[in-house]
Parts: sequence; structure tokens; C-alpha cells
Amino acid sequence: MIYSRGSHGSEKRSRGIIFGPYFHARPRPRIPRDLAMCVTPSGSFYCSMCNSGAEQEPDFRQHLESKQHKAKVSELRYRNEMVTLGYS
Repeated sequence: MIYSRGSHGSEKRSRGIIFGPYFHARPRPRIPRDLAMCVTPSGSFYCSMCNSGAEQEPDFRQHLESKQHKAKVSELRYRNEMVTLGYS
């Protein structure tokens, strides 16, 4: 379905993509699949376990490899295991 701009129409549709006078597509960076759950709507990265954020992917990956983050992950896994076993 292809629409083109006519004398009364202000919308153009080509292959399901709408282009109009108020449509301004902004380029979006590609987010790696392993980090997709850690991206905020503004495009920054956020770790909910550590309550920590980063603007750039390399900085966030550095956080994921940090001792602080690994300790939080280990603690969370331990707590979940104790709950599963009925100790908590």
C-alpha cells in the first residue's frame, strides 16, 4: 500500500512507514540483546540491583564486570536459593 502526497493529503505511506509533516525520525542506536532489559526509555543504561546507571555501553559493561555488581548478584542468588529451600 503506497500513498503519496496529494493536494489534500499531508501523509505519505510507503511499505508501512508513515512520513508526514510532524514525523521526525531520529536515529536509534542498536542495543545488544544481552543489555536490552537494562536500557531506559531515554537510552541510558540502568542496573536495578545496584541502583546504578551509565550513559554509554562500555561504561555499563564495566559496571557489570565490577566487584560491587558481582557481589550484589551473588547475594541475590543466595537469598533466592534460601527462599526456594524454605529457610527464609
